[in-house]
Amino acid sequence: MRLLPCFIGSILIFSTSVFATESNNDWMQFTFENDAFGLINTSDNGYSNGLDWSWGKKIADDFDELPLPNWLDAVYGWSYLNHGHNRNYQISYSVSQRMYTPDDLQQEQLLETDRPYSGTLLWQSTLRSYGNGVADNLSFTAGLVGPASLAEQTQKRVHKIIDAKEPLGWDNQLSNEPVFRIEAQRLYQLAYTPVSDNFEFDTVIHGNASVGNLMSDVGAGVTLRIGNILTGSYAFVSQAASRSNSGYMVKPAEELSWQFFVTLYGRYVFNDISLDGNTFTDSHSVQLTNEQATLNMGFMLTWQNWGLSFSAIRGTEQYHNQPSTANFAGASIIYRY
Repeated sequence: MRLLPCFIGSILIFSTSVFATESNNDWMQFTFENDAFGLINTSDNGYSNGLDWSWGKKIADDFDELPLPNWLDAVYGWSYLNHGHNRNYQISYSVSQRMYTPDDLQQEQLLETDRPYSGTLLWQSTLRSYGNGVADNLSFTAGLVGPASLAEQTQKRVHKIIDAKEPLGWDNQLSNEPVFRIEAQRLYQLAYTPVSDNFEFDTVIHGNASVGNLMSDVGAGVTLRIGNILTGSYAFVSQAASRSNSGYMVKPAEELSWQFFVTLYGRYVFNDISLDGNTFTDSHSVQLTNEQATLNMGFMLTWQNWGLSFSAIRGTEQYHNQPSTANFAGASIIYRY
């Protein structure tokens, strides 16, 4: 979906979240991902577009101080993340819509050798628990795939507005199905080196594991960062910066915070509904490539109550005989209040 002409402010919308002050204010964030932002060989296929609205609460230094609804308090309270007052904690939420399309949007008939048309509409909660260079993150995702996600309507409306090709194959999309995913992440901050008050670098090692009919996978990666205030932000590193939904701000509002990062991540994917097709009914599918890798590069900036970030992702083959590999970018803007 070529939305670049429509979003002149792409440099204002970014991917990872961004920061809150020492007073740890609440925050909200809008994220836009699109393959038209890809830095090399921009396309309109595969993972085509994503919209994400996130919000989160201020950082707490005691688990009992987190403003959690009763059912989430019960779930997270019994988890391995509850260390009482020995760590810092943050809860965040997001609602997202994502769409996936084959290479040729002008064909009405089913393209059996290319990925299915599919869209997701998802809600996610993420709890972060971190301290002394070690962080644990636990996410719960629930939603649906299929026509009820409204991905078809979103893509057609935007293509009409920007006078792009009309996607004609949505009649072949996956059927409606509830989806879920539980994901755990562990991070270690290593080799932290402060060069000056405003220049530091570090390495963050991270591992992930998830299970669900939306996706199940295990993976590990390494992130190299240069910038400032890195000790307060390692817990929010993600294999795909635009998916972290963290909204962290760990600096005084009057100080400029900046960061450049490179992440190399590899994973083994057991199932992916956007490629495997519906779980309980017959649908179009392609043969999943289990071994996958991504390279994520980008930057983040914060000033006053605003944060901006941008990241681009290049990936290896996700399914057999894929006509083009993953290539998209994400942009986010965040505001604290």
